[in-house]
Amino acid sequence: MARTLNFSGVEDRNFDAIPNGVYEALIHDIEEKEVKSGENTGAPMWAVQFAINGGQYDNRRVFRNYTLVEQSMWAIKQFLVALGVDPEALQGEVELDTEELIGLPCRVVLRQREYQGQMNNDVKQVQKSKGEANVSASTGGSNSDLPFV
Repeated sequence: MARTLNFSGVEDRNFDAIPNGVYEALIHDIEEKEVKSGENTGAPMWAVQFAINGGQYDNRRVFRNYTLVEQSMWAIKQFLVALGVDPEALQGEVELDTEELIGLPCRVVLRQREYQGQMNNDVKQVQKSKGEANVSASTGGSNSDLPFV
């Protein structure tokens, strides 16, 4: 089926990799998927999507996967604590609704890497938020509307 599309006034968007650094972010989405390859094939994982909060890269998305297997629980615990979950609550078996994590603030440590000839970002670590949006040189100020845990 043919369709007429109007591209008048449409801006080109640049999605080059974000420079290495630490950025304030919000949890945008967490989707449960299955590992497709490697030693954990078939295991459940969380595909976490972070949205950069403020500054030049506002609302840009970066991603990290957490495999839900015993040897990865330390990384999942670190992630949850960075979002404000009490470490004492993370003892034994814990039922967790990932929908409750959407919108929570954090900081992401980004590193660039080359993949198939293109520069991409890896989220190397998730840290507790400092409570302020990233500030670009042109806007100044901070965002006091962040949801705090």
